Amino acid sequence: MSSVNALAYVGITASDLDAWKTYATDVLGLQVRPDSTDDLLKLRMDDRVYRFFIEKGEPGVSTLGFEVNSRGALEELAAKVEASGAAVKEDSSLAAARDVVALFITSDPGGNTVELSYGQRIDHDAFVSPKGHRFVTGDMGFGHAFLIVPDQQEAYEFYVNTLGFRESDTIALMPGLVGQFLHCNPRHHTIAFASVPGMNINGVQHLMVEVDSLDSVGRAYDIVDAGAAPASTSIGMHTNDHMISFYMQTPSGFDIEFGTAGRLIDDSVWSVGHYDAASYWGHKRLREMPVP
Repeated sequence: MSSVNALAYVGITASDLDAWKTYATDVLGLQVRPDSTDDLLKLRMDDRVYRFFIEKGEPGVSTLGFEVNSRGALEELAAKVEASGAAVKEDSSLAAARDVVALFITSDPGGNTVELSYGQRIDHDAFVSPKGHRFVTGDMGFGHAFLIVPDQQEAYEFYVNTLGFRESDTIALMPGLVGQFLHCNPRHHTIAFASVPGMNINGVQHLMVEVDSLDSVGRAYDIVDAGAAPASTSIGMHTNDHMISFYMQTPSGFDIEFGTAGRLIDDSVWSVGHYDAASYWGHKRLREMPVP
């Protein structure tokens, strides 16, 4: 049966697109597409036409854009979504706006907008990072998203049983809070989520982008430490995916994890594990964890 291959792009809403433009270029090292406007900012990190699009609106993450590898796979996956009881429809005008060949739109059980597509356009102009970064993307997509969800079991059923994600491992993040980490390609996780006991919260808590060197992480941390963006944690190393990273606040309020050396999964030998801590070392929290 068909399943998601990668997280191809993410839609973000913000009250100040100029702040996002500065943050994206000066802190993250992303490239602004020349066809961006005052109402729509498109950001590149590789050969894809964009990986992030930012529109004006209530600050947050508006869209998770997953991809499959063909029209047939897309139609099969849309049929699985429909069979699960979720509303799903094809939208050709939105596909054109997203620079993909075809697109179906649905939502996960928490209400997060999910777009399923194939054939995102490749830009014929080379990507050039303003900070000299090389991002780890390709067939593994742009990175990962961590969600706070109102019902963890419903989220698991949607992402695993419907979209075809596979479980990587779990972490006891704090008493009563267990994070579940899922993969759809060799990247250790593309989607992760947890439910906060007693709280009906839904939304993206952080996104992750990966670079190919520790030097890039260190240089980015120095820029943040100098005041370019609020640092959320110190640099540290995660237990489950071995990512060496730090977290920082975006102009939309959620965090971005900026890391390197993430662990890869070989499904032929992988066993699901459980961890009692999120980090081997570091990741000292410097401000309150953002809540969607």
